[in-house]
Amino acid sequence: MTPAPTAPAYRAERVASLPEFLDRCDRLAEPGTLPFHRRCWLAAWYATIGQTGGRTPVLVAVQGPAGDDVLLLPLVSVRWRGLSWLDYADAGVVDYVAPLVAPHWAAGAPEPLAARALWQALRRALAGHDVLALDELLERGLPEPGHRANPLVLALPTAP
Repeated sequence: MTPAPTAPAYRAERVASLPEFLDRCDRLAEPGTLPFHRRCWLAAWYATIGQTGGRTPVLVAVQGPAGDDVLLLPLVSVRWRGLSWLDYADAGVVDYVAPLVAPHWAAGAPEPLAARALWQALRRALAGHDVLALDELLERGLPEPGHRANPLVLALPTAP
C-alpha cells in the first residue's frame, strides 16, 4: 500500500523592512518575472502610492521545508468601515494580483495539498487583519497550460 502524500511544512512571516523584502524578491525573481515583482517597481510604489490613503505595507514571505522563500506577497493594510483590510500593492492602478512564486514551491507534493498547507501558514502570518481581498486573483482562476500554478488560487475555493 502506498502511503498518502504529505503536505510540505511551510513557515510564513511578515518581513519587517522593505529593503529586506526587496532583497528577497531579487533572489526569487527569474527571467520572465512580472515587472510588479521587481525591486524598481515595488520600491517606487511603496515610496509613493503605497504610503498614501492610510496604506501600511504588509510584506509576507513563506518559506518551504528547506527554509528558502517559496512565495512573496507584497500587500497593504488599510482601515475601512472599522475593519483592517489587506489588499494587493496595486491600488487599482496596475494589473498586479499575484504573489511571486518559486518554481519548487510545492516541494514535490501534489500542488492542491501543498497549496492548502501554504495557505494555512499564510493565514497565521496575517492574523490580526479582518479581510484579505483576493477577489481579482480568484476571478482569474487557474493559469493557462504551461504557466506556474498560483498556490493561493489552488488553495481557495473559486466559482465563476
